[in-house]
Amino acid sequence: VRHIRRTTVDTGAIGRELLTTQSAALEQQRQLLQGARRELFTASQEYDALNPAGRALPQWAQTRDLLRQYGHILEVVVALGQEPAASGSVDVLLRDLTAYQTAILRQVEKLSEIHLRQIHDRETELLDWGARFRRQLFFAVGACLILACAIAALPMAHAWRTQRKLRAEHQKRTFQREVLSGD
Repeated sequence: VRHIRRTTVDTGAIGRELLTTQSAALEQQRQLLQGARRELFTASQEYDALNPAGRALPQWAQTRDLLRQYGHILEVVVALGQEPAASGSVDVLLRDLTAYQTAILRQVEKLSEIHLRQIHDRETELLDWGARFRRQLFFAVGACLILACAIAALPMAHAWRTQRKLRAEHQKRTFQREVLSGD
């Protein structure tokens, strides 16, 4: 979007200069304008390629239409730069050039706002996901600790029971020996 914005501004400035000046560098300005026009077309194709979700936006469809119409005006400006034009047609072209440039810049601004909102929404989504992940991790670690304690307690409980049985058995035998020896 930034590339489209910059190239739109550049083509407008070059086009206005081409229409309003009578210098020896007109051919160079025509070539510059043709190159900038191609760059604008390339920038819109790059946007399509790099932003598949943006292709579905109505704002992008409007921007693409404006860019196409702007490209036609730039073609006329390049053609007029090759031959003298009536001042009335130059005025109309300058007005159209400025109007389309302004409209494209407004559309690009809307697209930028949409993309910023999308970025913000994705960041919020990621933060929420991170918070959920931390909570789940906390509970999983807690469950693992409880399980580990239970697993560690089982052999200790078994050893304690066995020791109690052995003591009881020992006391029973001791008692029996005392009873038998006391007779």
